[in-house]
Amino acid sequence: MTHRPSGPRPARPPRGAQPRNRFLLALLALVLLAFLASLPWQIRNWREASALRRDASRQQAYLQQLQQAQGDLRRAQDAVRATPDDPNAGLALAQQLIQNRDFPGAAAQLHALEPAAMHSSDLAGAAAELYQKIGYTDRAVALARLALRLAPDSPQAALQLGVLDMQIGWQAPGQALLNRAARALPNSAEPHLALALAANQSGAYKDAERELIAADKLRPDDWHIATLLADNRSAQGRDAEALQSVADALALAPQEEAAALYARQAQIRLGQARTRGAGKAPDIAPTVRSALSKTALR
Repeated sequence: MTHRPSGPRPARPPRGAQPRNRFLLALLALVLLAFLASLPWQIRNWREASALRRDASRQQAYLQQLQQAQGDLRRAQDAVRATPDDPNAGLALAQQLIQNRDFPGAAAQLHALEPAAMHSSDLAGAAAELYQKIGYTDRAVALARLALRLAPDSPQAALQLGVLDMQIGWQAPGQALLNRAARALPNSAEPHLALALAANQSGAYKDAERELIAADKLRPDDWHIATLLADNRSAQGRDAEALQSVADALALAPQEEAAALYARQAQIRLGQARTRGAGKAPDIAPTVRSALSKTALR
């Protein structure tokens, strides 16, 4: 006689439940495979959509800037019509014309201001600066000389004329004026930067580095100076110090400048590779990957 266990019997799964469960699992696996297969396409579409959004945002920002510039130009023109004898209004109009890329119009406006500039060092210097922006170097030099003649003790006038003299190749008088400006403006980095640029152009890299270090002490938060130091030290073959200067620039620069600085870092490392030879070439792949990762998703 067989003994049957007491208590309730375990419930049996309904007929057809197991095939149905297998079917659901197979369907879920199929959906997952389809999702994984479409993932590259979805990522590509997301990146394209992000790029389109960035382009649209840039175009919108450009249109807003254009509308703002046109509005500023109209207001400057109105101001000149209202006060035709006010040189400041004329300068403001010339500046707005430059911002609107109307260089001939800006030159005509500056030419109209020259009679008034004959009696004002500040006006002559301001007009010289605007002439320089639009590439009218001869007029810029002439008005800078006038500004210094009207205010011979002005270190700003000496600095402006010194920079222009160096640009047109008058090295000796330009350097004398810049040294004079550096003594008169001990808290300004501008004379040192101008002297550094001139020394770099003549191949006097040590002199340029000395001036750049002086400028860096006066403006320690300026990433441009760190970049100039990197270029200077790289030109001297001191790549380790150049890379440190690039790192200093990266710590100070806005994020949108990072790509160019990482590219500069990679360029210096490639220079190291060429100098040391293939057997001792540094691995620049991490630098390149870092540059790409920081810029590809912007």
